Amino acid sequence: MRRDAPQAAFFVAPYFGASARRTKTAESKIALAEAQAVADVRSAAANAAVSAASIILSQSVKGEVADDLLARGITEVRQKLN
Repeated sequence: MRRDAPQAAFFVAPYFGASARRTKTAESKIALAEAQAVADVRSAAANAAVSAASIILSQSVKGEVADDLLARGITEVRQKLN
């Protein structure tokens, strides 16, 4: 049996190397998916905040001042949250 041990190691070693590469690749894909999910949630939150602010301001402020304030506020919020 001892004579077979080096031969077995010769055939098994590449498998473990490939397995480690697959694991690393899978971990990289998971990390990328997590980062994309976080970005998507932040974007959705920013859009919800902009929509809520638009509704509140449009109902409480009227006239030209309202239009100017609303346009500047929406632009600023989008820039800060995205």
